[in-house]
Amino acid sequence: MLKKPNLVSRRAALALALATFGVAAPAFAAKRHAPAPAPAPAFNKGTTKFRAIEIDTRPLAERGLPNFAERIRDLAQPVAAGVFADRLDPHAPEGLKLVLRIKSIELREPKSGHGSRDDISSGNAAQDWIEGTGVVLDNSGHVFASVPITTSASSNIAGLNWTSEGELLRTKGLIELLARWVKQDV
Repeated sequence: MLKKPNLVSRRAALALALATFGVAAPAFAAKRHAPAPAPAPAFNKGTTKFRAIEIDTRPLAERGLPNFAERIRDLAQPVAAGVFADRLDPHAPEGLKLVLRIKSIELREPKSGHGSRDDISSGNAAQDWIEGTGVVLDNSGHVFASVPITTSASSNIAGLNWTSEGELLRTKGLIELLARWVKQDV
């Protein structure tokens, strides 16, 4: 003979199911109505606006030149800001940051180029050098682009006399050259 199912156990099962669903329901609702994560910043070469430009001269400091690194950083900040003025926006929706890392700078003695062994026409003209990298980062440190650049300019750009004003002009010129090359690639 068939036994009638126990109504208490049915009710208990129903109460347990409802209690379980009642506790889980807010979690289901929260999952269903959770806001979508913010889209990742977009990086478009040549058009992306940067919220900031930072100058990183740690490679110079790590080579035992902390004062020189600080001086170069102070020189580079306004130069880089000027080069990237059209692409700087502290409220940029992309929220990307450009780090201009300067690894080395070398100023050579200016040469006359008039009949000497280092004649400019022979390709042996004295050249000033700068090596660095432009790195595009988001807030979490994700790298969108990294552009290594090594470039040079004539050491004669500020004249043939080695002066502190000429050295400053040549250094700023190298930093500007580096920033312009980076700007072309980011």
